Amino acid sequence: MGATAQMTAPAWARARALGVYQLSFFGALGIGAALWGWVGTRLGVPAALILCGAIGAITAAAVRPWRLSVFMPDSGRTWAKKLLEIPLPRPRDPAPTLTGLLHADSGRVLEAVYYRIDPADRDAFLTTMRQVRQVRFRAGALVWRLYEDIARPDRWTELWTMESWTDHLREEIRLDEDDLAILARAASMHQGEQAPEASRHLHVDP
Repeated sequence: MGATAQMTAPAWARARALGVYQLSFFGALGIGAALWGWVGTRLGVPAALILCGAIGAITAAAVRPWRLSVFMPDSGRTWAKKLLEIPLPRPRDPAPTLTGLLHADSGRVLEAVYYRIDPADRDAFLTTMRQVRQVRFRAGALVWRLYEDIARPDRWTELWTMESWTDHLREEIRLDEDDLAILARAASMHQGEQAPEASRHLHVDP
């Protein structure tokens, strides 16, 4: 479980995530040992074991359906579902000649998304991109930047860097429905029938 927690947590929050995991795990272990030791002295060891197992099974069944979306208002769920129907930017597949270079030790990966935004929507787009920035960092981005083309004010470029190709592949599974809805909102502001263009770049030392 510790290895899973370390591998799935984004790099920028890995230390904090593992700290919370360790605190929760060992805290529950200590409290549970004291509690069930006390129950065992009162009711006997066999009864304490049966009671502990029964409560554990009931608790596991009770928390199974819990999701963050359960607590979202109906209006929020409807809004999110509509946004999730919007196609998100998808980069092209890696060229066959470069697939052998893509692994955990291949170096940092620069990702880019290119938007065309109506200048009248500039303020709304910037508001949305502030949320996109948080989504990228939660998914493991090391650096995030947004650039505006000074010659063509309707052109924007979003850039962010992942630690490795492996970390990039894990990026998508770290996004929940709310994160995807925010990314879809940014994509919905793009002018054009297709989703914004996306690309990936591997760091190379010359």
